[in-house]
Amino acid sequence: TKFALEAIKEGYLRVVAVGGDGTINEVASALVHTEATLGILPVGSGNGLARALKIPLAWEKACQLLLKGHIRRIDVGKLDGRYFFATAGVGFEAQLSHLYDKRKQAASRRGIWPYFFLAAREFFQFQPSEMTLDFTTPSGQKTITCSPFLVTIANTEQLGGGAVIAPGAVPDDGVFNLCIIREINFLQALYHAPKLFTREITRMPQMEVYPVTHLKITRTSSIPAYTEMLVHTDGEPTVGGPEVNISLLPQALQVLTS
Repeated sequence: TKFALEAIKEGYLRVVAVGGDGTINEVASALVHTEATLGILPVGSGNGLARALKIPLAWEKACQLLLKGHIRRIDVGKLDGRYFFATAGVGFEAQLSHLYDKRKQAASRRGIWPYFFLAAREFFQFQPSEMTLDFTTPSGQKTITCSPFLVTIANTEQLGGGAVIAPGAVPDDGVFNLCIIREINFLQALYHAPKLFTREITRMPQMEVYPVTHLKITRTSSIPAYTEMLVHTDGEPTVGGPEVNISLLPQALQVLTS
């Protein structure tokens, strides 16, 4: 973020992020609400944003796009003080982000399969906690209280690695896709997980999807250990308080796309 901010101060109008979703998030965060355009060379393990924006994963083609691509303005999410550009979330997905981050620091194995092995191992350790979701849809306000397996706020379709959590999500349509998966058992998770890669995940009966522009998540559990909420923004782990607020900034970032 620091180098991107310096580039903007020096008058550069194009700033290229070389890396995965975490690196792209850091660079893009400095470009929000500026006239500078983000270029992406995806070299991460998930590359969720690059995949969603149809940016080639091959270096040569991605470099050509930096020269010949067109500028697209996309929406930006803001979770409390942190920006996100693909997805943010709480629940099981957020817990995995925290554990996976520690794993990356301790070992060099990365990618989608180590992530799924970790998910299978941690499934039985995860304890859903009750939370209240207050959100704004194009048709009005709605409130849901539940103990979800996961809650994903999707600006794009992709989680990364080809896993599609929100089929049809468009990053410049002025709404997020709020994806809620209610409590599920291991066999249900095992049965439905492949649907992430066939774009059929929304067919699972435990899943609900809502178009939203603002969302407040309040953890209602009275257990002291649950006063903090594990969250992630573009797969990067962070810790929120018992309440987090997510808002949408319409077309707040310029990106080079095909």
